[in-house]
Amino acid sequence: MSTPITATSQGSATTAPQKPQTAEGDSAANLASDFDTFLKLLTTQLKNQDPSKPFDSTEFVGQLASFSAVEQQIATNSKLDELVAALNGNAASGLAEWVGRRVLSDAPTSFDGGAIPVNYILPKDTSSASILIYDDAGTLVDRMSVLPGSTQTTWDGLAMDGSQMPSGSYRFAVETYEGTTLTGTHPAQTFSTVVEARIENGEPQVVFADGSMQMVEDITAVRRGS
Repeated sequence: MSTPITATSQGSATTAPQKPQTAEGDSAANLASDFDTFLKLLTTQLKNQDPSKPFDSTEFVGQLASFSAVEQQIATNSKLDELVAALNGNAASGLAEWVGRRVLSDAPTSFDGGAIPVNYILPKDTSSASILIYDDAGTLVDRMSVLPGSTQTTWDGLAMDGSQMPSGSYRFAVETYEGTTLTGTHPAQTFSTVVEARIENGEPQVVFADGSMQMVEDITAVRRGS
């Protein structure tokens, strides 16, 4: 078995910068290297076997099976990388079409003087409920009673004392009671305009005018216009 010879040079050499590899890329490169090594070993074994004592056919079949398994694993990893890249590309393309549209979620919404429809779900055992409105500082600015069994109301932009609230970002929640017992406080949903779509840590998200973000999986409706 020959020993590999490494060429050396006394002078300086300029090396082209190497592109960093991902963990998946390193794994694929290692697997491909193992594949090439296996192929060389098998070829060498066939060339140097004793003609009068060929190695066992069962062992040969087993080595061929290993050869095939390694080859299939390399092909599978390559196809998986292509699939992930395609899915990420399609997700970004699909999200781009949402920019400028209004989506329903529990993210804060922008108020500019117009009435804001508020959507919510009340448990069946709810005897009374209220919609709570908070400004961007987290201060409760208004509370509105809603009827059991209802699913939507409208906030007119007025504070509890009847004064007009300034333009800004507001968040909504629904507070439910069974008799006089508080049974829960949950986010309510409003429509907000999407100004940007992005993928963060592999997850598609949309961004609103106030900079808040929402996971796409938490959006329950999309509409055109206002």
